[in-house]
Amino acid sequence: MKLPWPLKIWLYVSLLFTAFHFPHLFSPQIRTGSSIGALAFSLFFAIEVLACSGIAFMRWWGSYLLVFVFFKETLQYVLQLEMGIIFKITWILHGLGLILVYVYHKRMRTGL
Repeated sequence: MKLPWPLKIWLYVSLLFTAFHFPHLFSPQIRTGSSIGALAFSLFFAIEVLACSGIAFMRWWGSYLLVFVFFKETLQYVLQLEMGIIFKITWILHGLGLILVYVYHKRMRTGL
C-alpha cells in the first residue's frame, strides 16, 4: 500500500519533528511539574509513531479511540506549557497530521 505524497511528506515531517524534540522533553525548559510528565509525554510519541506504522492495539474502533485519547491528553499538556502560540499551533498541527496518516493507513489496511 502506498500513501499519497501529501500524507507521506506530512508523516516524514512529523517523525522528524518528533525525533528533534524527543531529547528536549527531559530538559528543564519544559515545565512539566515532574519528570513523570516528561516520561508520559515521551511515551505518547512512541505510541504515536507505532500507530502511524499501522499497529493496532484493539479493534478498529478502539484504535481510533486510542489515538483520540492520547491526542487529547497531549493537547491539554501543550496548552498548559509556557511556550509561544506558534509552538503550540505547530504541536497541534503535528498531532492532527499524524492522526490523519494513521486513519488513512488503517482504512487502507482494513477496508473500512
